[in-house]
Amino acid sequence: MEKDFWARLGECQDAFTRWEKKWKKLKEIAGNLYLENQELKNENEELKKIILGQKDEIQKGQAGYENLRSLYQENYHICPLNFGDRRKGDCLFCREFLEKAYRGEES
Repeated sequence: MEKDFWARLGECQDAFTRWEKKWKKLKEIAGNLYLENQELKNENEELKKIILGQKDEIQKGQAGYENLRSLYQENYHICPLNFGDRRKGDCLFCREFLEKAYRGEES
């Protein structure tokens, strides 16, 4: 009976160790997600400041084009489909939208 008790106690300790490793991994993942979320919130606030702070200029024609071009050069989408999202590489929709804005056409 004593051997059985110690064997079961050892099994419990092994199980506890496995759960502890899983818990540490989950804490690490949660921490990374929290940091990423904070970064995205800050980025979103910056975009809002850019967009809202220059709202009057956007309505003035050429200033609007410059704002869109600036956002595009800062690697943000300016096309209606993905507006404000980070982009990697060129986006044909953004390029077309930028050309239409330069020519003063409606999109």
